[in-house]
This record gives sequence, C-alpha cells and structure tokens, in this order.
Amino acid sequence: MEKDYIIPQITEIEEVYSGPENKNGSFSVKPVSNISSGPSAYTYGHQIWAAAGVLVVLFIIWAVLGSFGFVPLGEFPLVSGSKWQAVFLTNGQGYFGHLQNYNRGYVTIQDVYYLQTSQALQPEQQTASNLNLVKLGGELHGPEDVIFIPKEQIIFWENMKADSQIVKGIESSRR
Repeated sequence: MEKDYIIPQITEIEEVYSGPENKNGSFSVKPVSNISSGPSAYTYGHQIWAAAGVLVVLFIIWAVLGSFGFVPLGEFPLVSGSKWQAVFLTNGQGYFGHLQNYNRGYVTIQDVYYLQTSQALQPEQQTASNLNLVKLGGELHGPEDVIFIPKEQIIFWENMKADSQIVKGIESSRR
C-alpha cells in the first residue's frame, strides 16, 4: 500500500548542515521566519531610478542656467573685461569694443567701433589713410551701442594692446 506524503513547502531556509542524522536518517533543516538579507530588489530598483531622476533634474537646471549665461558652459573662452577686443566675422566685418559672453548662442560687444573706408575718387587711391574709426550709434537707423553676434559668425577674436592704433583712436575719441 502506497502512502501519500504531505511535503511542507519551505520558502526560507537559514542553513542546511550536515550534523548528526535524525532517527529517520535525514539531516536537520532549520526553517527561519525572519531573514533580513539587505534591501529587496524592489527597493534597490527605486533607488537607481531616484538617483537617475536627480541627475536628469540637475542636468536640466545646469542647461537652463547655462543658456541664460549664469553658468559657464565652456564653449567660449573667458574675456578680459578690462581690455578692448577685436572681433572678426565670417562676412569680413570687424568690430572693436568690450566683448562679453551673452548666452549659449550669442556674444555681445559694447562700446562698439568699426572701421569704415571713405570713398576714393580713383580705386588706386585707396590706402590705409582712407580708413576711419567710427563709433556705433551715429548711423541713420540709430542703433544702440551694443551688438549681439551669433557665435558661429565669429572667425576669431583677440585682446588688443593698450598701445595699438585702434585703442589709441578709441581713447582719444572718448575724451
């Protein structure tokens, strides 16, 4: 006659050891009701998502502050505010003034001057003496003394020495 055995289901086991056998020849097994083996996978997964969320929020804050010029984004070299700069554009125009990083896409030039050639009657008479240093603002359309320039339009810029002819001309026109 075959006996039906009821096998208890053990879900958590502290340890199985090979100590002395029981009377029936089996080894002892100690069931445990409270096992704390660290955070569950559910908790660990939430920690990862929370950390990723914090990083995303910090990145967004950094990008927003950087786009308004509050945080340097490393795209444009630092400009000396005490010196005059020469800025040369892809269209061949050059401006002189105080360059500032405005935001991610633009720079500004304040106290703006540029070179203007006077018309010579004969093209072969065009010389460097026909160049005039002009202060921005006196033009027919009456612009303010600041220019916003897209950064991708700048070929290069440089600080000018205090004894350069352009800086001397600017300083004498400001007196």
